[in-house]
Amino acid sequence: MIQVDLHTCNKKLLELSKTASELRRTHLKDCAKRAEAKGDKAKAESILQVLIREEKRKTWKRIKNSTSRSSGRQVTSVRVLTEAGESKYETEDEVYQHTSDHLEKRFRLATSAPCSSGQLFDDVGYLGAEAAQQILEGTYVFPPDTDRFTMLLLHVCYDVYRGNQYLCDSRGVSILLAAGK
Repeated sequence: MIQVDLHTCNKKLLELSKTASELRRTHLKDCAKRAEAKGDKAKAESILQVLIREEKRKTWKRIKNSTSRSSGRQVTSVRVLTEAGESKYETEDEVYQHTSDHLEKRFRLATSAPCSSGQLFDDVGYLGAEAAQQILEGTYVFPPDTDRFTMLLLHVCYDVYRGNQYLCDSRGVSILLAAGK
């Protein structure tokens, strides 16, 4: 129950953050008008100074962000753990070679996943529209060689397709929030 309330609060905060600066500006202007109506010119002036200061800070922040150096600079060196210890590579060719080796292994990792072989992969493949539709409708019969975690993931896909809403905590535990259709 607390998870659901926390999720609702975070969702509302995200919605309010989009209009928060405008609402604050309106509020401070109203406070300045009320202070001036009461005859407290010093308070009204200090509130207007806050507005001016915040507007200047916002303007200079935009200028700084647009003129500062890009944070995505090129890679100039790579450290690689080897059997002999750590090696550092600094030439362009060495950096390219060692990063491309690592990235190639990483990007090919999906092909060694259990769902990338067997009858399930033969049915779904890369463009298995018919089998994918059956999975989403809950009518697909999983082959006996299907990995249990793959089946669990595809059952959650079926539930989400039906309209059930899930909330995952930091450990990856799913909590059913609302049942759909």
